[in-house]
Amino acid sequence: MSTWLEIRQEILSRPLPKGGYDLDTVRRSKMDLLSQYTGRPLIVYAVDFLNQQKVQAAGSDINIDWSDKEGFMEVIQGIQGDSVDILVHSPGGMAEAAHSVVEILRSRFKDIRFIVPNIAKSAATMLVLSGNSILMDEMSELGPIDPQFLIRRADGGILFAPAQAIIDQFEKAVEHIAANPKLLAPWIPILQQYGPSLYQQAKTAIDLSKSLVEEWLVKYMFVDDENKSLKAQKVAKFIR
Repeated sequence: MSTWLEIRQEILSRPLPKGGYDLDTVRRSKMDLLSQYTGRPLIVYAVDFLNQQKVQAAGSDINIDWSDKEGFMEVIQGIQGDSVDILVHSPGGMAEAAHSVVEILRSRFKDIRFIVPNIAKSAATMLVLSGNSILMDEMSELGPIDPQFLIRRADGGILFAPAQAIIDQFEKAVEHIAANPKLLAPWIPILQQYGPSLYQQAKTAIDLSKSLVEEWLVKYMFVDDENKSLKAQKVAKFIR
């Protein structure tokens, strides 16, 4: 497998007449090589979420959300056959949106293989677990399936908080304040950044993500396994 340094050198060897480098040609050539090697069409769903400047500028647009339905519906139109590879690099997002994307993909393809070259977290992990198979290497990462919530800080910045972390922080606040009411004052600035319904929304999102992943694993990845229900429950619990 090529390293990033090798690919970067290839990009730098392709300067454009008006400045910059022909990144798109290099990217498309790698996609074509992968598709030729596997003999399957390839869809790429990738977000540059490790670039903090882009994350701050894009806000919630880096997340899996309802707008992704249109993108997937568009790209599958020209694909022939009932098998596809989907490369995913994403921090995740909304469980409901991931569900909609899976419904779109499954209405069109019987065999879906997800490729995770680096990171797929949260609802992106959910998406990957809806496949018939997953291709990863020793550098690849999946994460907990609790969805991410966008939180706007008082200073105008944003942060993405996992649903389980929101639940844990609320419950810790309740425990501390019940034990010592004087701790209410230092907890107030922390809790003010959360909406009044966020705690319940986080719990509902986790329950939904767990039930969806179990359903998908039974229907697709473990479909031929006689212990598929038990295995699906164990996987969903392990990555929760």
